[in-house]
Amino acid sequence: MKQTTLLFFAILLIASCTEDEPTTSTTDAKMNFQFKFDETQERLGNFGEPVGISTGHAAQHPDFNSMSGFYIELVPTKFTQIGDGAVIYEAPKQAAQSGSSFTEAVIFDEAIVSDENETFLILNVKDIPSGTHEYLRISVTYQNADIRFNLKNLPAPFPPDLDNQLGTMAGFIGFNTYISDFMIKNKSVAVNEDKVQGFWGFEA
Repeated sequence: MKQTTLLFFAILLIASCTEDEPTTSTTDAKMNFQFKFDETQERLGNFGEPVGISTGHAAQHPDFNSMSGFYIELVPTKFTQIGDGAVIYEAPKQAAQSGSSFTEAVIFDEAIVSDENETFLILNVKDIPSGTHEYLRISVTYQNADIRFNLKNLPAPFPPDLDNQLGTMAGFIGFNTYISDFMIKNKSVAVNEDKVQGFWGFEA
């Protein structure tokens, strides 16, 4: 099962050649970005410190189906402020609709959405700023995952409790987004408007 904790791998791809072929220049090198999900990775808080599950709260490992990021930045240290590193990718955005509480929104129809081990993004290495980058910072804008849930104290004629049910959640978590429509699992939801970060749909 694919698990909750997110890793983001950048894989350097350089074409090989034989002795009879012209040497491949490093300008042809590509960097391939993929999502990895690892339940054994240490759980961290907002400031990067190890944290546990608070008393009275619960957590689980969803089975991720797909994910999208809207911002990728290479940063030299953990103290680097957002935007002060090398920003190498930003998803397409547009001006927010009249009446929205924000000024711009990611265009979900143009977002790159991929599963674990699939290619999320390929960049030319020559287009990436040189320097020493200790961390890679990504902001997740969308995620789709299967989760388990319990139903309690149901009225007749249902059983009083239905535990360990399976559902799918699609959430827009990292930035304000313009959504025309989106698929949760089997159901398509029409929206056709801007939504603030935190908008989500659930299908049981």
